[in-house]
Amino acid sequence: MSVCASANCAVEAHTGETDERSHPELAAPLLVHRVLDHAARWHGEADVVSRRVEGPIHRETYRDLDRRSRRLASAASRELNVKEG
Repeated sequence: MSVCASANCAVEAHTGETDERSHPELAAPLLVHRVLDHAARWHGEADVVSRRVEGPIHRETYRDLDRRSRRLASAASRELNVKEG
């Protein structure tokens, strides 16, 4: 279980309002890689559970998923000339 380090967490939970000073990541656009970065950093050992098309359940940690996605992005950039954006 994670704990919010912000002193405003109770207010945020009650009102749904956030303060960019207590959460600077909110000032940036919400992108998939940023969500994964956050999950790997703060919840790295938590499992990501998914079901493959063939039916079996697949489990890996956020840290492992982050590592695999970085390798995929690097290979796509290097081998396929894929660029950001």
